[in-house]
Amino acid sequence: MGTDELKTIGFIRQWINHSVLCHVAERTNARSLWRKLEAMYEPKNAENLAYMTRRLVNPKFKEAYSVAEYFIDIRSLELGHFRDEAR
Repeated sequence: MGTDELKTIGFIRQWINHSVLCHVAERTNARSLWRKLEAMYEPKNAENLAYMTRRLVNPKFKEAYSVAEYFIDIRSLELGHFRDEAR
């Protein structure tokens, strides 16, 4: 294993929460580490994407939900980011 591989693994691990680290600590190469993280988080992201798409296609405006917030949600959907209050 090269030094670049070790640096990559170290870089990824430094940003992982301790509660997640126990699930990926045994990974010895960057590719398998990344794939494990994808497997852990991808289903939730797909679920969020489906939720946001439904929400934006069929908006149910409330008095507290402004047009500006609607466009912010559209933009965040384009960027792949979801606001915490989406759920």
